[in-house]
Amino acid sequence: MIKTIIACAALLAAVTVEAYADEFPPKPKVLELIRISPFGERVIRSRDPAPSSTTITTTSSFGNSSTYRGLSNSSDESFSKSQTFDSTPAAPQQSLRIFNGSIYDIKDLSVECGYLARSGTPLVTTKQTFLEIFGTGQIANVVFEPPLAPVGAVDFGCAARNLEYIGIGNPPKPELPREAPSIAKGTARPVVDERPARKLF
Repeated sequence: MIKTIIACAALLAAVTVEAYADEFPPKPKVLELIRISPFGERVIRSRDPAPSSTTITTTSSFGNSSTYRGLSNSSDESFSKSQTFDSTPAAPQQSLRIFNGSIYDIKDLSVECGYLARSGTPLVTTKQTFLEIFGTGQIANVVFEPPLAPVGAVDFGCAARNLEYIGIGNPPKPELPREAPSIAKGTARPVVDERPARKLF
């Protein structure tokens, strides 16, 4: 009897997992609903910043003085210490705005970005995975590290390539309608026409 119950439970668990997996549509259909757009300054990474360093030197002085039979004697000693730091500027990064237009909460979104020629043809691309949660109907800002731009690159474009499902998400709450400005409530000022009155004939 116990063996029968265990077998039934295992079969039910397997059917439940398979049914849960079937609830999600094929990933390409959801990837089409992920909107990615660069915002802020468009970065054309033509070359990496030149290496540079900064050296800071600290000097400490110590003075000793003494007097013997009206004669004074003084001596000064100084010590210097230098430290060198790498001050190479960081490689430029591109800010991206990602909108999840699907009904699913997703995570671990893989994004492919690259430079485009004037005709729209991709010249060079690279992928980056963002290990974050992207809720349904929400906007997230991320930072992408673009590759070096080849000759002829004039624009930058991105597309979602892979994702992991979390589940059906809760849609964002609708915004409450804004109350119209009211003079009685002090949220609006009366409009006064200060133009001179026209003469009537």
